Amino acid sequence: MSAITAKRVSNYELFYDLVFVIATSSMTHLLHVKELSLRALLTFITANFIIMAIWINETFYMNRYGERDHIDIYTIIPGMFIIGQIAANFGLRYEPIALPFAFYIGLSYALVSLQYYLRGKRMGTFPADLKWSLGFNLAMTGVFALSMLAISIGFWRFDEWSLIIFLLPAYAPLLINRYDHRLVNFPHIVERCQLITIITFGESVVAILNEYKGNLLITGLLFFVGMSFLFVSYITQAHLNINHHQATKTHLIFYAHNILILGLNFFTVGLELLPYLSPKLGFNLFLLGIFLFYAGLLATTPYNKERYQLKTKHWVIYISSFILMGFCLYLVRNNLFYLALVFAITPFLVNQIHLVRFLRAQNQELSDLMEGTWTKKLYQGWEKRNKK
Repeated sequence: MSAITAKRVSNYELFYDLVFVIATSSMTHLLHVKELSLRALLTFITANFIIMAIWINETFYMNRYGERDHIDIYTIIPGMFIIGQIAANFGLRYEPIALPFAFYIGLSYALVSLQYYLRGKRMGTFPADLKWSLGFNLAMTGVFALSMLAISIGFWRFDEWSLIIFLLPAYAPLLINRYDHRLVNFPHIVERCQLITIITFGESVVAILNEYKGNLLITGLLFFVGMSFLFVSYITQAHLNINHHQATKTHLIFYAHNILILGLNFFTVGLELLPYLSPKLGFNLFLLGIFLFYAGLLATTPYNKERYQLKTKHWVIYISSFILMGFCLYLVRNNLFYLALVFAITPFLVNQIHLVRFLRAQNQELSDLMEGTWTKKLYQGWEKRNKK
């Protein structure tokens, strides 16, 4: 294990994350409909990816060049305001919001460009990695400036195809991969991903507490228990299984969290729709959210410590358990109480599968360490006594 010192997450980064509570709430309201349209679905997905792309961009800067000085303080605070304005312009009618939406997204990339530029000036040098990051953010600023021009002169399609432009910041880094991963502090990235995920879980908590009252209180308690086991699954993977002290590329962990957080937001909307507004749509989004959550979670496993790496048999077990979970939830989809009851049980059982694998890996490591030593006999004797 390489000795990498974790970069501490600053209070300003924690403060910055608070605005994403508003952004998440605005996104979930896009799907508060009785009949789901393609436009609503695509807008919701795009909004999730846009917000996460902006968050990743700022996190990437803070990870490599953030110093918690005046440059960071006086740029991260207006960044929060800009994200709030982006969230305020989420909507399904594109004509009145397209121009301010493009303006604020472009402004967010211009602000990060300023951060890189001021940091280079403070350092007295512009290394290649910093130049590339500055160029990328300036290019994104230019793309949205051109989008504003196209909208202003009427050369714009106010339909689902226009969302492709707004998705550009989300997939462009995959096409242009030139940053030096050795400059990335991986423990800091993992901690930042954990924090934004915890904030997203908070929205699920709020949804359950708001929607399940009175006669639905016990049902809400069961949903809360199931949601808590999803959280346990996440923390077990992100905190215990992942090797935090490694020098590696971070694209996968960021995109995995894109899927995971999208899943949590679908899950939250489903919880809000299930009781009254649209039970059928609510169940579909609820189930989709659970599957996306676990898909994103499993996508982070390549970063695991060696003893927790998944083998083919582990993938078969996990995928089979998720299919069985979905089947059980589908069988009780028309009864809200039984749905909540099954949901309270099935994530717990998935956690038990992981716990067995975790303990076996721990015991195997301990056994390997004791191989050829006098303590091995003591350990074997302890195992026999436990079996009795």
